[in-house]
Formats: sequence, structure tokens, C-alpha cells
Amino acid sequence: IIEMTSCSPEVVREVAEYYADRGVKVIDAPITGALPKAIDGTLTIMGAGDPEAFRAAEEVFAPIAEKLHQLGKEGKLIKAMTNLLGAINLAAVGEFYRFAEAEGLDMAQLVEVVQASAGGSTQFNRNFGKMVEDNYTPTFALGLLRKDMGIALDCAARVEELSLPLAQCAYELYKKAAAFDRED
Repeated sequence: IIEMTSCSPEVVREVAEYYADRGVKVIDAPITGALPKAIDGTLTIMGAGDPEAFRAAEEVFAPIAEKLHQLGKEGKLIKAMTNLLGAINLAAVGEFYRFAEAEGLDMAQLVEVVQASAGGSTQFNRNFGKMVEDNYTPTFALGLLRKDMGIALDCAARVEELSLPLAQCAYELYKKAAAFDRED
């Protein structure tokens, strides 16, 4: 069974346990790349589970993914963690855009500078131009992003003495934006 949803790590563990005594292997294979990469067949798969089963499934992954990572046991956790990191970065890109707009800066010139600086990122490249155009057509809707943030924060809450204040702050901001759940 290839499990590709963005459910919690616990759910995929339960599915794997349920099928273990039936001789069925479960591959935890969440994806990343959002809509444009899904359309192009260039997603990244963060796979976990039995290495032999993962290798056997590679031909199934080939038409939809350009990168496959076999991560051991925690595909869902790593997916949630990377989306949490991306969400924090996206919030910063939004604030950067608002700051640049308030200062009346040349946005095209700014893109070149940021992409060559420490502030450049996938979230900047994917979303800054959309912000400039006031285009919030979803490539990865806010509601899905917030769901993944919640999964990551739930997992982090189980780690004793771990504090994620930036992540928690970004999550609270995204919760306040729930009216825009179907948009970027």
C-alpha cells in the first residue's frame, strides 16, 4: 500500500500495523511541490517504510516525481516539518512584500536582489510575484498549509522541552486568516 496523503504520522503507523500480520507492506510516501510540480510530474516524494518495498514502487512514482527520498520511518513527520518551515518562511515573505510595497520599491529589481541574497527561498520564488500581482490563486491552499502546520506542531508538542515560538506565532496568524483557506 502506498500511502500518499498528508495525514499524521500516527495514522500511517496504524495502517502499517494493521496490515503487518497480513504480509502487506505500507510505504509512507507524502509529496511536496504543490500544484505546478504535480502538473509537470516533478514532485518530490519523501518516502518511508521498507526499503525493498520502496524500491519496488519506484516505477509507480516515476511519472509523478523527479526526486525520491527514502527517509527510513518518518515520511509524514518530515513532510509536516518541511511544510512548517515553509509556512514560517511564507509569512516572512508576505511581511517583506508589504514592507517593500509601503516603501514604493521597484519590485522587479527587488526580485533580482533577493534571489541573490540571504533572503531568497523557494517560498519567495513561488509567491512574491503572485503577491505583487495580487494573485492568490491556490497552488497550495492556506487551509492545507495550516493543517500540515498543525500536524507538525502536534508532533513537536510530544517532544519534552521543545519550544517552537516562531512556528506557533505563524500558526496563530494563519488561523486568523481562515477566511482565505481556499487561496494561497
